[in-house]
Amino acid sequence: MKQINDGIIAFFDGYVKIINTLDKIVCGAYKLADVLSQIDFSCISQNIKDAGERWGNFKWIPNLPNTIMKDIFKNITEEVTKEEADIFMSEKLDEKTEELLFSTIRDYLCDYQRNVVTFDEALQCFRSGLHTSCCVCLFALIDEAFLKAQKIDTCGKKYRSLSNKAAEKFYDENPANHFNFIAVALKTAIVNIFKAGNDFVVSDDDLYRNYISHGMNERKPDKTDCLKLFVILYNVYFAFEHSIYIKEDGES
Repeated sequence: MKQINDGIIAFFDGYVKIINTLDKIVCGAYKLADVLSQIDFSCISQNIKDAGERWGNFKWIPNLPNTIMKDIFKNITEEVTKEEADIFMSEKLDEKTEELLFSTIRDYLCDYQRNVVTFDEALQCFRSGLHTSCCVCLFALIDEAFLKAQKIDTCGKKYRSLSNKAAEKFYDENPANHFNFIAVALKTAIVNIFKAGNDFVVSDDDLYRNYISHGMNERKPDKTDCLKLFVILYNVYFAFEHSIYIKEDGES
């Protein structure tokens, strides 16, 4: 009988502890809700959008295989010029990080049976100083990633979107993207790089796919242009495909 009584007492002691814990959780939840209600999320969203678009227009995505979260937050909170962004990324992309970037992309391509041949040619061109050829190969790989992310219309009535339209579509489909600095920067960069040539009536010496692919560029691409595209390709695979943009291969 004593064992039964002890068991009942232990049960109620545990029950009281659970109730007290739940009370604390509920109290904490109310406090959290009160704090959250005072935060202007529209302001946060606008800051992220502004920072992401700024970096995207520089055609840099400050997210590498070894990037730490502190650096990403710094890029959101501090305004930078194009020159400052170039310096920041060139310091991050030392020889060791470059090799890590290349090997990470190549491992992904092998694991998911993507176009390793074109990537190897892009890398060979990069190391040989053939920057225009490298850019053309990387444009193709970015297009491949977006094309394979979209379902094929078996009726043949609708073509899959190329990179600029696909990036906008994937971005707009998920409201969480508006709070994702990397997503904003990546969408902005891709829409910018893959924009229409508009019959090439306006000369432009920036990094644009249509100008370079059609031989209408007035400036020869350089090493920095190639690195920008390698970084964008990395983020297309790891920020888009495995996170918020593109479905897993089994679902596509």
